Amino acid sequence: NRNWDKSNMLRPFWKLLSLLAFLVTGCSDGNQRVSEKTITSNEIQHLESAGLHQVYRVSPTLYSGSSPEGDEGFASLKALGIRTIISVDGAKPDTTRAEKYGLRYVHIPFGYDGIPKDRVLHLVKASQNLPGPIYVHCHHGKHRGPTAITAIQLCTDPSWSIEKSTQWHKLV
Repeated sequence: NRNWDKSNMLRPFWKLLSLLAFLVTGCSDGNQRVSEKTITSNEIQHLESAGLHQVYRVSPTLYSGSSPEGDEGFASLKALGIRTIISVDGAKPDTTRAEKYGLRYVHIPFGYDGIPKDRVLHLVKASQNLPGPIYVHCHHGKHRGPTAITAIQLCTDPSWSIEKSTQWHKLV
């Protein structure tokens, strides 16, 4: 029985930052400098949605939050225009309910002990190849989901930096 405090919950984020500091040069063309742009309120929006918690619109095609709760959560995702759900939680996704709402579900789980390199690559590939908008979630929407968003954004959005990622994690 482990006592998980906030520092333990943030461990995958800090491990990811060290991994991504190495990977970020491989994700850019080498000529493109990652900007030091900070997060502004119009870039990332906190949303209230029934059956969902910790919902953030990170970009026009990328959302982050908790696991959808019942029909209400899936209906909210549909209303947001979500087409693909990526779960990074260890729990089995409710694919039947997702299909009922016309949503695709992809399961790319990782634990609180960090995000493996192969999972970063799967997340980035999924975000680039699956129909969006995409909703990335973990159980509560506070740790692994935002860490997955960080991985995706650092590799696909030149305006994201390590500093901006740290601001994002303080926000959630």
